[in-house]
Amino acid sequence: MKRVFLYILSVFTLLSCRNSEDRFSLSGEFKHLQQGEFYIYSPDGAIDHLDTIKVVGGAFDYQIPLKNKSTLMLLYPNYSEHVIFAEGGEEVKIKADARKLGEAEITGTPANEEMTRFRIENLKNSKEQTARSAESYIRKNPTSDVSLYLFKEYFLNNSERDGAKTLALYQILTKALPDNMRLKALQNKIQGISGTTIGKKLPDFKLIGMKGDTINTSKLKGKATLISFWASWRNSGYVIYQSRKLKRKYGNQLGLIAYSLDINPKILENSLKRDSINWPVYCDFKGWDNPLLQKLNVNDIPYHILIDSERKIIARGRNIDKDILPELEKRLK
Repeated sequence: MKRVFLYILSVFTLLSCRNSEDRFSLSGEFKHLQQGEFYIYSPDGAIDHLDTIKVVGGAFDYQIPLKNKSTLMLLYPNYSEHVIFAEGGEEVKIKADARKLGEAEITGTPANEEMTRFRIENLKNSKEQTARSAESYIRKNPTSDVSLYLFKEYFLNNSERDGAKTLALYQILTKALPDNMRLKALQNKIQGISGTTIGKKLPDFKLIGMKGDTINTSKLKGKATLISFWASWRNSGYVIYQSRKLKRKYGNQLGLIAYSLDINPKILENSLKRDSINWPVYCDFKGWDNPLLQKLNVNDIPYHILIDSERKIIARGRNIDKDILPELEKRLK
């Protein structure tokens, strides 16, 4: 009987160990938070929904089935987030003060501890300074999971990114990790960036007017042209004011084209009447579903692309004063 009992116990132990390799464990302790809840999700699909984590007595324990490496995001009630690098068989712990979430310590694996150090070291830095730190980290640690996250966060998904720098960093990562499937999954977006960086020719595409009229960008030759993407629901008034100011300054030397992401024709029509726009405005009322935005790598609005008389992209970015005006002043008198 004793032998049978020991056999059953050993089998149970082996099964438990096997199961633990297919599960990821996340636990934590919070100061100044006895009860509450926050959310967890996965941008790469490890969790297919927004899950809830409940804090009881200042602590929580959360487990999910997991085999492959994945990225999880903790979303707090104040909309701040923490990234968690997860893999089956790992146990990660969080120790935090609910009043100072930015200083949270996430331990248990090298990647999470590296990310904690990076976050805390850059806690008081500006977005630009943190991006420079991220670039330095990626160049020094191209095989780290942290580098892939920093690349997507501060370069690939950043609407104000430097296209050339993004491509250079991607090449560094793919050289260090040639078989990484998560990097390969980014290829389509990377190819789009490579075709619309400063210095490249603007791709051919058609813009659809509010009344069904169209314009083919292959005909935009002969003078510099500013293409602005905006919507009436997103600070369009200031963009229109800036565009009008440029038109007054440069006159016929500069062409203006506006592309609206509005989805309601009546709202856009009222906006155009209110702002008295006297340059072409195009809109297909698809909002963000227009594939043109992906083709041109427009990830946020307002956004502007400046081309020269030969349709070469000479400037692009969200801020006219910072990203567009310096190039205009160099080229136009």
